[in-house]
Amino acid sequence: MLPLWLQFTLGYGALQAGLALVPLAMGSFVASGASFGAASRIAPLGQVRIGMALEVAGLAWLALTAATDSSWWSIALVLFLYGTGVGSATAQVTNVVLADAPEHSAGQASGIQSAFR
Repeated sequence: MLPLWLQFTLGYGALQAGLALVPLAMGSFVASGASFGAASRIAPLGQVRIGMALEVAGLAWLALTAATDSSWWSIALVLFLYGTGVGSATAQVTNVVLADAPEHSAGQASGIQSAFR
């Protein structure tokens, strides 16, 4: 949906729309790496909850600020926040799912989690 909004509402070209999504990827990259360092201080379930809260905050901020004249930098900030949430939650959700799965069903649980993700 975001590339369509960027292209058809804001008038971005395909390359511009792709570049506008880079902050989302950067936020995800940074947060997913940091989440493994934070594992000693914050439990995986806590990291997933924090990540999902950041995702909701990012989407709410986007909903409040999205307009036909939105600036690139405001979109970048929102997408970085959203990407940070995605990276925080996604990096640990497999650990949370597999923690409750019996060892003999770990492959199946991981596959189902990946399919739903």
